[in-house]
Amino acid sequence: MYQCEERRQDVRVDVTRLGKVYDPRSRKFLPCATCNLSRGGAMLEVVGRLPLQAGDRLMLGLPQ
Repeated sequence: MYQCEERRQDVRVDVTRLGKVYDPRSRKFLPCATCNLSRGGAMLEVVGRLPLQAGDRLMLGLPQ
């Protein structure tokens, strides 16, 4: 698991949902799962590699 500087200030809720993430720059879809959500963001586990940096924007598809 990667360790990142914590930037979220809202309460996190553990939620696991399978979905897919799309990176418009590389035009790649990869499977993912949420680990937790907050009003200010989400922690995702992505299967595969995308050339991402903190603050990059992605499109996320999750079931209801």
